[in-house]
Amino acid sequence: MTGHVVTKELERRGKELGATKVCDDLFKGGVRLRRKDTAHLQSARAAVAQGRHWLAHPGVQSSRPAAAEAANSERAAAAGNERHAARGGGTYGGIALEMIWWWLLLLAAALCCAAFELPEKGRGCVVLRTHGMLGADCSSRDLRDVPQNLDTRIEVLDVSDNKIRELTTNSLSKYSSLRFLYLGDNTIYLADDGVFTPLSSLEVLDLSLNVFRRIPFDVLRLPVLRKLDFSQNGIILDDPDVYKGAPVSNSLKVLSLAKNKLKEFPPLWMVPQLEYLNVSGNELRSIKITDIAPMCRLKEIDASHNSKLFKGGLDKCDCYLFSTWIERRNIKLIPQVSLNCPPTDTELCENSTSLREALDLHSRCNSKVETFQRQAAIKKTWMWAGIAAAIFLIIVLTGALFMHCRNSSRRKVSANNNNQMACNDVKKMPPDPSSSQLLQDL
Repeated sequence: MTGHVVTKELERRGKELGATKVCDDLFKGGVRLRRKDTAHLQSARAAVAQGRHWLAHPGVQSSRPAAAEAANSERAAAAGNERHAARGGGTYGGIALEMIWWWLLLLAAALCCAAFELPEKGRGCVVLRTHGMLGADCSSRDLRDVPQNLDTRIEVLDVSDNKIRELTTNSLSKYSSLRFLYLGDNTIYLADDGVFTPLSSLEVLDLSLNVFRRIPFDVLRLPVLRKLDFSQNGIILDDPDVYKGAPVSNSLKVLSLAKNKLKEFPPLWMVPQLEYLNVSGNELRSIKITDIAPMCRLKEIDASHNSKLFKGGLDKCDCYLFSTWIERRNIKLIPQVSLNCPPTDTELCENSTSLREALDLHSRCNSKVETFQRQAAIKKTWMWAGIAAAIFLIIVLTGALFMHCRNSSRRKVSANNNNQMACNDVKKMPPDPSSSQLLQDL
């Protein structure tokens, strides 16, 4: 029911009951309601029903004589009709223009929603683009598992500060495009074997502030992982033999084991290309050169806030050899203070078994890294060779197709010319007398 019809209905009821002013007020209210939800026109019908109810109420009385009110309402209706006709050029024209106006408003609202990417209902996460990558922010939402109804194309996922306790094989299998994964500040204590295997593009993994007791081997198998944060997990290295069967990661560059409960330096031979290591805030007593020698690309060690480091009557050669090792290989030690190693027999320390073992470990690490780099270079060379061969093949095929098309066109033109010349020759030939006689006979 349109606004014009509502007006007539309310005026007619008002005249009958002598309460035209109430009709005018109801009509204004009906217009406001109708404009809130023009798609279904339910508010206009509600306004009519409400007007009937109010006008039928015994407490509604006219404050003026009925005749004066009726005259005023007629004049107001006439003026309204004139304004309505001026705006829309008639009843149907006004309705059409109004519908067009509301459709434009709805279209603008839809575009705004698409542009600002409102939070998605039903899963509590905000999906947005950050640094040109599709990401999902699911942090601080009391989640007990990784959401499974996100866009599978996401590259950044933040599920930190939740209540996740376990990672099963299906927790992350849908999100194989992930490059940055933040699972910090949960209570994760268990990760099933193979949970990280589908994440072949993962570069950064944050598992800080959880309750792991060791680094899951599955993490070390990630082919392009370059940064791993395992700080504040309460890791206790009570059995170094646990890491004997660990896979080797040739991509990891940054590792944080800060603020755990390490009393001994962890075996890190499985990360030969590690460059930055953070073991601050632990309970380390010493760092031997055999501990860091397997990391032949190491550039920086943060060993701050280890109050017992190189104290307590340990082997004097350990301190001297460590100090000499990091100095000769330009490894930065944090904090940048002198270790104040006790006086020792330097010649004896430099001929020690631990130094020879460290040099052997360092040499083997260099060999592994160089082999890996050669393999990567060969793979890259073959990849570029394949790309070049594909481009060359495309150029050759394109040239052959072009030549074929050009030759076909030339053959068609030559055939057309030959046909034209044959026709001209036929036209120039003198008529055959026998043929002419035959035609006359016919």
